[in-house]
Amino acid sequence: MPLNKGVRVADEDVDLAAETFAPLAGPMHIRIILLLRGAEHSSGELAELTGRSPAAVS
Repeated sequence: MPLNKGVRVADEDVDLAAETFAPLAGPMHIRIILLLRGAEHSSGELAELTGRSPAAVS
């Protein structure tokens, strides 16, 4: 795949993306994302797998 030479990403765009995705960086969120990567799970299943309440993972 060729590199997009000459394409630049504005610092403001990087800052906005970092701010937008920051809540997903917590360990529990990462655990849930990784669990969902392998298969679909209901919030009840995720709660059981993570030891959290269904409300906390929904």
